[in-house]
Amino acid sequence: MMGMHTEIMVKGDVFLKQKDQNTEAALRYFFTGQDLPEDFQAPRHELFRCLRWEGIGRCASDCHHPKVIRSFEHSSVSTTTSVFMRCDLKAYDDEHVHFFDWVAPYVDAIKDDVIGYHWYEDDEAPTLIRKVTD
Repeated sequence: MMGMHTEIMVKGDVFLKQKDQNTEAALRYFFTGQDLPEDFQAPRHELFRCLRWEGIGRCASDCHHPKVIRSFEHSSVSTTTSVFMRCDLKAYDDEHVHFFDWVAPYVDAIKDDVIGYHWYEDDEAPTLIRKVTD
């Protein structure tokens, strides 16, 4: 099985209080590095069927930048939490594609706003990920 080192970057605002506890736990896992609770039940989404989904937000390599970068900041003036995460992993099952498909609905953005990118190690430029719906 061959995979390509793929850099993932996502940024935006999320509304945590409106999510179920498993979704919130998964968002915190990806954007803070917090461990998942013992009673965690993975949300029903293709991302969580990938064998290596837990590497997102945890892995880095020398192909891109050798360190995971995360930020998770609660706003003092609104009900959102600003998130940022940059990592890379060797993608075997399109984990990065499924990750953006799963996380995009939770990112507060206007349709067509860029919410992140993924960048294969052999590509000249990243593929921008845009918000599909409001």
